[in-house]
Amino acid sequence: DAWLLDLRSGELTTLFKPEVASTYESFAWKPDGSGFYMVSDQGREHAGLAWYDLDRRELTWVETPDHDVEQVDLDHGGRYLVWTTNEGGYSTLHARDLAENRDLEAPKMPPGIYGVRWAESAPVLALTVFGPQVPGDIWTWDPRGGQGAVRATSSSLAGLDPGSFAVPQALDFPASDGVMLHGLLYLPKGSEGKKPPVLLGVHGGPTAQARPGFNAVFQYLLSRGIAVFDLNFRGSTGFGKTFSRLDNGPLRPNAVHDMADALDFLKKDGRVDADRAAVMGASYGGYMTFAALSTFPDRFRAGVSSVGVSNWVTALQGASPQLKASDRIEYGNIDDPKDRAFFEEISPIRQVSRVKAPLMVMHGANDPRDPVTESDAFVEGIRQHGGEVEYLRFPDEGHGVRKLANRVAAYRRVAAFLERTLRP
Repeated sequence: DAWLLDLRSGELTTLFKPEVASTYESFAWKPDGSGFYMVSDQGREHAGLAWYDLDRRELTWVETPDHDVEQVDLDHGGRYLVWTTNEGGYSTLHARDLAENRDLEAPKMPPGIYGVRWAESAPVLALTVFGPQVPGDIWTWDPRGGQGAVRATSSSLAGLDPGSFAVPQALDFPASDGVMLHGLLYLPKGSEGKKPPVLLGVHGGPTAQARPGFNAVFQYLLSRGIAVFDLNFRGSTGFGKTFSRLDNGPLRPNAVHDMADALDFLKKDGRVDADRAAVMGASYGGYMTFAALSTFPDRFRAGVSSVGVSNWVTALQGASPQLKASDRIEYGNIDDPKDRAFFEEISPIRQVSRVKAPLMVMHGANDPRDPVTESDAFVEGIRQHGGEVEYLRFPDEGHGVRKLANRVAAYRRVAAFLERTLRP
């Protein structure tokens, strides 16, 4: 829901109370307080750009593309409006002169994910870029000058050539049941005419999106000749409300099968060797890695799981009260006998004996989201059944590997592990 608070009177008024869960964000007020622009998916499949007139209490759609609007901002004078759209994971910048009611040519920016914010006292826009070849920098743009954006910062790449980093291609492909899936394909430099092995990346969340930001681990593996397909399985955000809910509750196993369908697509595409594939993910992606190796034991050569769930019953029972509230929407009620039986059935720990591929597991001993016991149990199960597993259990980490020394040690090990298991 969204409310309006009058700071002078203290009056709180409900603006939006949707029957179906909706987002209301990125509010950009006109200087005179007559209303605001915002991003919302109220009553829509994708988030659009809307205007809300405060006097009339009326919502009007300004832009309703077939992909999500992400951010909107209005300059301090109320003349220049900018917004971004999410198109296959890449941000596209849009600009409009409201005084002249015409669209402006937005400056050309490096590919990636954008953030926008106008200066406090001048129509000058700060543009943040986080992309495959930009680890996070700022450009400025003045729409009055008719010129392009000017780079304001240059983050260190420690001597590495940004041109050596791969820029992924956004691809769409059908799953075996006809649902359209999505992914970002990164190819190593110089791989034309060859078929490199491929790492299937599976993001966390699951309400998240594989997007073309700066991914140091992916670029490191690419430099070592391993292609990456960063998969947006069903349940991912960025492709509409329906798609993001296609894995809710009892539909969850369908997302697991998307990983096998991704390999089938890559084999048909022909640019990578899908018979030499590994899977890697963290958090929910760690669960997906466990699930991939136990559900499809003959499809993957190796797996790398970080801070993953192996037993849904214990993981959901041990969640914090805040997480349990959202978990009931995403997964179901673990206190309901039917839901509990379902989660017991889909927990990878039940199928650990089926795992054939070598596995590397990483987990922080202080993880508050997915207890380290989730990985402990799966590693123990692999070893009991004679499987191959390497376990990096960090005593000074939580839900992920954050410290630089640990990251260097961990991903050197990961790269060596993948090179060994994916060799011809």
